[in-house]
Amino acid sequence: MRSALREAEASILDGREPDAARLAVSNDIPSDIQPLMKDLIATMLRYYSSLLRAAGSDFDSLVRSAYQDRTAFLLVMNRLNEAERIYS
Repeated sequence: MRSALREAEASILDGREPDAARLAVSNDIPSDIQPLMKDLIATMLRYYSSLLRAAGSDFDSLVRSAYQDRTAFLLVMNRLNEAERIYS
């Protein structure tokens, strides 16, 4: 979701926490689904923020910098998959 990536970047540049609730509401999501969408967006924001703060010039080096080891990266991927599964 591009809006989550843009929010992650803006929050880093502005020195603030990303706002998952605002994104869930601003995406014309029905109110009964917004809590699930907020959780998915919050998970995506953490992932994007970690990569944007990492040092590296390609995806592999960003992942190594952000997560240090395969286990940490796989844990994040599992969280993303679970959040997406719950939403869909």
